[in-house]
Amino acid sequence: MEVQRMDKVQSENQFPKIRCAGKYAEDPLYLKYHDEEWGRPLHDEKMLYEMFVIELFQAGLSWRTLLHKRKNFEAAYDGFDLEKVAEYGEEKIEALMQDEGIIRSLPKIRGSIINSRIIRDEILPEYGSWDAYVWSFTGGRTVYEPLGTVTNQYSDAMSEDLKRRGAKYAGSVSIFSYFQAVGVINSHSKECFCYKELEEQPQLYHLTVNFMQTPMGVEKDRICFSWKMCAGKKCVEQEAYQISLKCAGEEIWNSGKVISTRSVGIASGEISLKAGTRYTWQVTVWMKDGACVTSAETCFETAISGDAAWEKAPFLGAKDITLPVLVLTKELKKERVVRARLYATAIGTYQVFLGGREVGSEYHMKPGYGDGARSISSQTFPVEQFLKDGRFTIAFLIGTGWHDKDGADKMAETANQTGIKMLLRIEYADGTRQDITSGEQDWVAVPDGPVEKSGIYYGEDYHQGKYISLKNMLQTGSMEDRTILSGDSLIQFEYVGKIKGEPAGNGRINPEYSHTPKSLTAYSGYRKKSEYPGGEIAEDFYLDNWEENHPVHLKKGQTLIADMGQNMTAIPYLVWKGKKGGSARLRFGEMLNDGSRVTEQFVSGTRDASGPRGTLYTHSLRNARSAVNYQFGSSAKECYQTHTSFFGYRYIEVTADCDIEIYELKSLALSSIYRQNGKIETNHPGINRLFQNILYGQMSNFFTMITDCPQRDERKAWTGDAQVFADSALYNFDAQAFMREYEEKLGAATRQYGYAPAVLSLWDFFSNWASGWSDALIIICYRLYEHSGDTAVIRKHWEEMNRYMEYLKQHERAGHQAPNQDTTGYGDWLAFQGTGYELMADLMYAYVTKLMKKMADLIGEKEKSLYYEKRFEQIKETYLRSHVEKKDGLVVRSDRGTPVMQNKGGVNEKNSQTALLWMLKLGITDGEEMTQELKKLLVENVRNDHPDKESVRAGYTKNSLAVGFLGVPVILPVLTEIGEGTLAYRVLLNESCPSWLFEVNAGATTIWERWDSYHPEKGFGDSEMNSYNHFSYGAVAEWMYRYMAGISSEDGFKHIILQPCIDMEETENAIRMVRGEYDSVYGPVRVLWKREKMLEYHVEIPANTSAVLYLPDGEYDVDEMVKDCGKVWHQSAYKRKFTFGSGEYTINEKTRIEIY
Repeated sequence: MEVQRMDKVQSENQFPKIRCAGKYAEDPLYLKYHDEEWGRPLHDEKMLYEMFVIELFQAGLSWRTLLHKRKNFEAAYDGFDLEKVAEYGEEKIEALMQDEGIIRSLPKIRGSIINSRIIRDEILPEYGSWDAYVWSFTGGRTVYEPLGTVTNQYSDAMSEDLKRRGAKYAGSVSIFSYFQAVGVINSHSKECFCYKELEEQPQLYHLTVNFMQTPMGVEKDRICFSWKMCAGKKCVEQEAYQISLKCAGEEIWNSGKVISTRSVGIASGEISLKAGTRYTWQVTVWMKDGACVTSAETCFETAISGDAAWEKAPFLGAKDITLPVLVLTKELKKERVVRARLYATAIGTYQVFLGGREVGSEYHMKPGYGDGARSISSQTFPVEQFLKDGRFTIAFLIGTGWHDKDGADKMAETANQTGIKMLLRIEYADGTRQDITSGEQDWVAVPDGPVEKSGIYYGEDYHQGKYISLKNMLQTGSMEDRTILSGDSLIQFEYVGKIKGEPAGNGRINPEYSHTPKSLTAYSGYRKKSEYPGGEIAEDFYLDNWEENHPVHLKKGQTLIADMGQNMTAIPYLVWKGKKGGSARLRFGEMLNDGSRVTEQFVSGTRDASGPRGTLYTHSLRNARSAVNYQFGSSAKECYQTHTSFFGYRYIEVTADCDIEIYELKSLALSSIYRQNGKIETNHPGINRLFQNILYGQMSNFFTMITDCPQRDERKAWTGDAQVFADSALYNFDAQAFMREYEEKLGAATRQYGYAPAVLSLWDFFSNWASGWSDALIIICYRLYEHSGDTAVIRKHWEEMNRYMEYLKQHERAGHQAPNQDTTGYGDWLAFQGTGYELMADLMYAYVTKLMKKMADLIGEKEKSLYYEKRFEQIKETYLRSHVEKKDGLVVRSDRGTPVMQNKGGVNEKNSQTALLWMLKLGITDGEEMTQELKKLLVENVRNDHPDKESVRAGYTKNSLAVGFLGVPVILPVLTEIGEGTLAYRVLLNESCPSWLFEVNAGATTIWERWDSYHPEKGFGDSEMNSYNHFSYGAVAEWMYRYMAGISSEDGFKHIILQPCIDMEETENAIRMVRGEYDSVYGPVRVLWKREKMLEYHVEIPANTSAVLYLPDGEYDVDEMVKDCGKVWHQSAYKRKFTFGSGEYTINEKTRIEIY
């Protein structure tokens, strides 16, 4: 739309309407278009296509000109019949060039035909409809951009995608204009009546299937639908919904109009879906105020599991060769390809190429960690764009991945053979189908591919010259002068477990979180004289403002240290140049050596450095080689990124046996979670850095599986670490689908063992039962419900959870006491004040029993509810008899019992922090008097004003924590719930060891595995087990969201609990401002509170929800739509309670805060 001046146009029989700038009075057609079409959400498939074609012709012209030729275009373009336009040839092009009624631009006419073919041949097969594709960039939601804006992130994304496919006239400016026309973007001026109408109109967006947007490869046995809603007015609530599900344009299921306010986890019922099939769906919603709105269409595809051709396809590998390149050449039929899918998985890892182009390059380490002999995942790729010519070559480059036989413990040998399983299904316009599988007889193997050796602990040896040769072979199909293995040199085999679609677990390269160097340091040797016991490097040069493409020259014999600024799971990407046949070596580290005493070779337990100050610290890798050896294939610029391994690091060391030049260097971030759901910001820089550290710790360790670290020779799926962090994980990122896939693995293990083992190992690594770790099945299931309100996840795992509870009962060490643990009892792992293992195990036994009672209530299992309620009381009574004494005052005997394995949980002491915290959390007391005494003991312990001289607490500061893994998620929440919110803040802000800010101040950029992984005065932590990239202690984020920001719920955020804990300390570093956001399954909850002289509070909650708010008792100015419920008792104090529906509200205190 043109920007001129604000006009008031008098329409017949109407009062004047204020419109966007434009001379509408002079042009009734333009007026009608502005009022009825521009900026209004459009989902009609034909109209969306029509507008796309016409927008292509607008480049360089006014929209008014196109508008008056619109009918002519419709006639000339056969009513905008996509199929007909895509088939236009030279004769039709000439006819269009002679048509005076349209814009006669030959490049634009040809561009419209090319674009139409891309829509038909690539986008529709992948997305199901043009509507689904267009609206996918904003998740189905209209976004506002003011007049005068010409591009945004969404137009950039669609433009980039279309250009990648070969589309013409698809610049971001053109796409932005198209988005404005079809309502993806609302650019009406805010004074315009259209803006107000559109803002108040509810919208449905973020449509998901199994909590994923447009997923490819979901298992077909249970499909559930969810959507979010937004509206520009308050108290909007859904009254009913109706879902329509289609396959190939035909409706196959309709929910009918269902009276319900639910919009999360709506099951598709008993409908039978087909394997490897694309479905489209949309939902219509009726509001309680009478409004009705229909969503954009979106799609999903089912996994290939159960398909006859897929099930018949074997795994294919090469005998006695771990890293072959498997190659197959085939011919396409002469018919046009209308749909093509590649389904694949592997023992090991794979990269797949069609015609020399990589398929699924956004994924890394396919198919992922897996679940040992129980299951591995398959991937689904749309490949229409790769199949343009009659003859094509498909190739798989295989790596060992998690099946690394060079690992310290021979990790993951579920098979003695690497190999791939694949099905390429091609559907043609004549209705025929071509299936190509790993069972074809004409596969061959190239034994000398570019990856010469690999493994997740080893790293990768890569030969660029072999890659150049291989790429030429794949592009031409010629195998002359190559060593080729075929026939008996290949082997077909089967996998013993299940293969299933798990799209949420795919590991991705995440450009948003990738990093370029913060600084570059080069050295050739060490200083002859140094003040440091371990010596230090002698710098040749230092760069802290390196610009890419200005080459860094590294001489033979020099070492370059690149500080990437962020510890994370990543792979390196380089553009560099060396001598043909020359070699370069990359090594990776989380830290640099600090100048302390040096022990060069790894020795378990050492705290020494591994080299002089400024060199790469490697002891935290243990026995992992974790390196890349690269051989240059030419003397020209070459690009490299690691193909078959990954690393956990902040620093990259580069050396070479020849002079090299580096033009680009990046760390490409890896994770299976990439959409951030939550944000926390405060006035305190240290807390803001801590929050970022938590995010990076989670991203790094949620890579195809939840693992404990990304750098050393371990990287395993410790279940206790996961359950401790589960609540924080679901707040931070859109991890619902990913963690449901994880929960399924816990369930599968429980069916096998009767419990989920301490490690979801690929090969029985720490497969023992462990209190607090094996409990993950139940704890994570409840957390998934809390964040979704979807009871289906409870029902799905109900039998497994009951089986686990029966296992606990059958293995009790005595009546109503948790089972005994063998030598691998973890307890409150890595605590600074120990808690006896048996006491800790009994508390966790009580916890899971209490959760089972809650979940039984949620799914209507009345008998089980009564059973678990009784069991909890029995466990509580037994605990109080066994672990609590009252002879000389209340004493919790956490000093008794077995220490944590290898004494990694501190010295056992009575009245430990963790014991007191869990007793208060669970209500394990015999009455109010004991409760108050427990509170007193806890506060005394934490305040640490007068510790017992014999206690370990005597060595630590005031207001300090002493907890380990099992205590960290409860310390601040319990303090807050007992009315000690200000003390909780003092613990959060403590800067001495152990504390969160101690790590931040020591330079941490992720969460450490130990509270003292590095100490400026004591040096490096115990090398036997010491990661600088973990996440468990990041469970403090749970408190940041639920209490500091005060965003909480118990039913999936349908009913939101807002309970901000206000820091009342009058010190310089007190928390005086908190901005919190959580994009719940219903939409974003946004909170901002400030405290200076008086409290200011602002909140926004999404449509179709309601909230209860608790603020410090006082007098407040409130919105007329806010109900003031008066003074209530909440979190051990009197609070002011308010309730309200969806919308934005500001609630400010009238009088100065004195005491709460």
